[in-house]
Amino acid sequence: MLTYLGADSQMALAALVKGRSSSDRINALLEESLPTILRSDIYENYGYVPSLANGADDPTRDRRSEERRVGKEWR
Repeated sequence: MLTYLGADSQMALAALVKGRSSSDRINALLEESLPTILRSDIYENYGYVPSLANGADDPTRDRRSEERRVGKEWR
């Protein structure tokens, strides 16, 4: 299965594309995801999405962190 992933974090994209990072925490997450990805026969394509084009940011864009409301599931 071919999947597409867009992110507005160039650091995150670099880690995904290289499969490693200088961050131990990110490396742990990458390592943890490998068995699922390999067993699932998933082929990933990554691309950069500018922050302004990232719809997931819309609810909090142009707000200070104190003004952002976070749902109960994220607390």
